Amino acid sequence: MRALFVCFGILVFLFEVLAYSLIFHSGRYSDLAGDTVGLIVMGSIIAAIGVGLILMNRLAAILFSAFLTFNALELIIVSIIEVPLPYKIINIFMGILMLVPAAATISGWKELKWTYRLRI
Repeated sequence: MRALFVCFGILVFLFEVLAYSLIFHSGRYSDLAGDTVGLIVMGSIIAAIGVGLILMNRLAAILFSAFLTFNALELIIVSIIEVPLPYKIINIFMGILMLVPAAATISGWKELKWTYRLRI
């Protein structure tokens, strides 16, 4: 289970670094005006969740799982109501895949820690 959370954490952290590089190195971040501070704050929170997942932190796992579960349920419900049939199946499958971190958090709850101390 540890490898799964470390993988989640590395993916979250790498996607956040990629998002930062795409936003700030494209030269178009000046179009965002006052939203730059919000992007930096949200990006820092997401990067902290990624590091927390790597360190097997319970709070990071809860936040990550809750965010993906909410998005998965929204995707499944909206797909059932509004999306035509061939795409509905793909969206429902993607929503089910987004529930994997919640299942991993529940099944690996005893391995997760509330705090982490670096040993030097």
